[in-house]
Amino acid sequence: MNLYVTIGATPPAVADVHGALAVWLQALRVVAYNGPSLVAALDINATGYEVHQPVIDSLAWHEYGHALSFTRSTAEQRQDGVRLLELLPPNIRQSIYYPGGYKRHEVFDEVIAHVYPLMIGRAVRGGGYVPPDFLAPDVFNAFKEVIPWPPSP
Repeated sequence: MNLYVTIGATPPAVADVHGALAVWLQALRVVAYNGPSLVAALDINATGYEVHQPVIDSLAWHEYGHALSFTRSTAEQRQDGVRLLELLPPNIRQSIYYPGGYKRHEVFDEVIAHVYPLMIGRAVRGGGYVPPDFLAPDVFNAFKEVIPWPPSP
């Protein structure tokens, strides 16, 4: 069954999702995981899921961060994406393909999507709800404007 035919929608362009292990599909408001690519990239069949659970968790939180940012941020906030990108630590900044991959208006959501699993991971591992020292205050403040932090019970 072709989901897009069923709902009468146009699927994303292959170039937009090429190589993605998961993607937030705004039109459907759902995260889609590329199971075969994920299994192959992590070599899950050889090592088992337990070894890769932290990577899978991070991927899921990253995509959920996209969903939250896309549905909660404003056009004005998105204009600040490139500036925030420059404030990220090099290892995170280099994983966001701009320019060349993401469009200027997509960078903000990608920044938030990278910060969200970082903050969730800290909270889960007992690091509390404070940002790590390497995260610029402007980036953390932008994150908190979109995602209530700390989360309320």
